[in-house]
Amino acid sequence: MTWNQEKKKQQKDSFWYGFIPGIILPMAFLITLFKLKYTTNQPIFEAMYKFSKTGLMGKDMITSTLPCFVLFMVFYKLKMERATQGVFVGLAPFLILSFWLF
Repeated sequence: MTWNQEKKKQQKDSFWYGFIPGIILPMAFLITLFKLKYTTNQPIFEAMYKFSKTGLMGKDMITSTLPCFVLFMVFYKLKMERATQGVFVGLAPFLILSFWLF
């Protein structure tokens, strides 16, 4: 591999390619699951908080991390190490929150 090819390869692998979807995907998937399973007249985040206090949202929060783990494996197989790290860093706050709430 020449120096120019190695430089182009490094430009395609970015931390932000993994971080942005790592932050957005779990919350979007959780909101989608919540809207499909529950009906309520309250604002969505207030209703989600009340359901999490009763223990009904625990499994949904863990399930909503699955798209990020799939994305993690895709980046890992493509050998995009920085993007893989970005997915993990983006997913970490949601994992901490999900374990703390249930």
